[in-house]
Amino acid sequence: MSGIAGIVRFDGGHVDKHTVAQMTSAMAYRGPDGISHWSSGQAALGQCMLHTTSESLEEIQPLVNEDESLILVMDGRVDNWEELRGLLRAEGAHLRTRSDPELVLRAYERWGEDCLEHIDGDFAIAIWDTRRRRLFCVRDRSGIKPFVYHWDGRSLVFGSDIHSVLAGPGVPRDMNQGVLAEYLAADCVSRDETLWQGVTRLVAGHSMTVDESGPRIEKYWHPEELPLIQYKTDEEYEEHYREVLFEAVRRHARSHRTVGFEVSGGLDSSSLFAVGHNLHHEGRLAAPNISGFTLQFAKGTDAYELDFAHAVGAHLGREIQEIPPTQWSPDYLRQQSVRFATPANLPNGTMHLGMMETLHCGGGRVLLNGGGGDQWLAFGDSDLAECLQYWDWKTLFRTLKNDRTDQGTIEATYRLVRHGLYPLLPLPLRKIVRLAVLRGIHGEKQGDTWLSLDLKRRFQEQKQRAAVKAPKQRSNLRIGLKERLMSLNGAFPAIALEMMERLASEAGIEYRSPFRSKTFVEFALGLPLTQLRRSECDRFIHRKAMVGLLPDVVRQRNNKAEFSVVSAPTVDALSQMTPPESGPASQWTDPSEFSAVQKDARRPTFDRKQASRDMLLQFDSCEAIQYGINSQTKDQAEEILK
Repeated sequence: MSGIAGIVRFDGGHVDKHTVAQMTSAMAYRGPDGISHWSSGQAALGQCMLHTTSESLEEIQPLVNEDESLILVMDGRVDNWEELRGLLRAEGAHLRTRSDPELVLRAYERWGEDCLEHIDGDFAIAIWDTRRRRLFCVRDRSGIKPFVYHWDGRSLVFGSDIHSVLAGPGVPRDMNQGVLAEYLAADCVSRDETLWQGVTRLVAGHSMTVDESGPRIEKYWHPEELPLIQYKTDEEYEEHYREVLFEAVRRHARSHRTVGFEVSGGLDSSSLFAVGHNLHHEGRLAAPNISGFTLQFAKGTDAYELDFAHAVGAHLGREIQEIPPTQWSPDYLRQQSVRFATPANLPNGTMHLGMMETLHCGGGRVLLNGGGGDQWLAFGDSDLAECLQYWDWKTLFRTLKNDRTDQGTIEATYRLVRHGLYPLLPLPLRKIVRLAVLRGIHGEKQGDTWLSLDLKRRFQEQKQRAAVKAPKQRSNLRIGLKERLMSLNGAFPAIALEMMERLASEAGIEYRSPFRSKTFVEFALGLPLTQLRRSECDRFIHRKAMVGLLPDVVRQRNNKAEFSVVSAPTVDALSQMTPPESGPASQWTDPSEFSAVQKDARRPTFDRKQASRDMLLQFDSCEAIQYGINSQTKDQAEEILK
């Protein structure tokens, strides 16, 4: 870990190390512990190393087997390393080192592409098979590790970063107007397309095999097939939940250095820190120690959470270090956009950079975060619909009775209609109802209102293509599973994960999310919704499992921080800028609507404010990228992209 690149030609042409070295050089920040290359004939591979575990200290990449028939590059970890090592040894495999890439290589030798059935973790992997003249690529199930590629009909260029692939031979720098429209509308719908024509994202949970006939992509993870978990008592659910959560944190906290935890004071991140503390206390933590970090916002702002973070620290007897949020100027965001050839990370993402850098300066290499908790634990509203779907009348009547007691007859009746009957309507009818309600609340304005006619058309085409590509769901799919799969398959969450992973890599650390591990996600998706919502209590099973581990003021917390204070200074500056009068960017938007978006962004109330802020930030980033492409001289372009 933490960066890979490669070029494979299937037309008989030759590739040398110098070509792939240009790609790894573009993402040198991913390799603070060294950058290495391998080349032979039609293939060249490169890897940027970041040591995060004791096993990684034994890594040698690119990794070649004894007869040089297989060459592997990998960014990531194997989280079931103990089980996989035991299984391979039982199969008679010869393990030369303890490294995770060695486990993957040996697994591929024994089971071929079926090896994915035995590998759990966060990873982006490419294996070049010299005998079959075939490249096997795979991305982890949640999309934690990035993988992008370009196929021109003769050769494949792949890498961890978009700008790294653009540095490869023969990769054009033509902006994808459809994806540009998505960014400017602040409504990402494409899971595989990027801002660049022909530069494609390998979607999470998919593998790709490439030979002279081209890429063949397959989905290897099928969470839609998960069965409903059924126990007789809440206590049985709680016991299983705690077991899964503790194991997810134990595996994700594996490191040869002290492991950092984000401790915002919210329920999710605080819970992980508490679990990490208990694992360390019990001698089960796969790391020397843990440390906690929280963002230091001013008291009185909606982002202030220090009182909750302090309560967690006092409860566990641990100090939690306060770090001011990182705030970047518009100029710096533009530089980042051009450097990485993709819109800049939004301010509520970049605010974590100081925390990451502080951990790195203290010797840490791993930071755990609470991402994913909302997606898997906060989708319990359709519990009544799930009861109706399974004809579980006993649970339905008990839930309705509790709702009526706690919320009153009117609210209980509304919940029965909205969260019991509505989710069971056919999808076309639900869309009609939802559109009518949204128009009644927000009017007919949408994110694409300010786009030019050409980009509006392209945006609609993007949505149509995305709908065709979207994973098909069975008509009888469990209600609770259906809603959470929408979050798992969303385009924007996937892009946001990539942005945060790259930000962490810049800081010299690995950003890990236990709530997004395969074992936790599969367990959470299998839970009945009555374990996620119980009357007015959301995340029921999680709150119950945290009794004694967290102070009640945090465990029972039912509000969340709001971070627009971070983006306000940047957006205030952008809301004053003059729309471009010439160049490609001047043709992206309608001038009058541009001014309306600027006005919306300055509003103190919610309304369309957040969307307008994102739209302005994306416009500014894309304009900077366009400037980088159109630099008049080669020297200018190279200077910008450094």
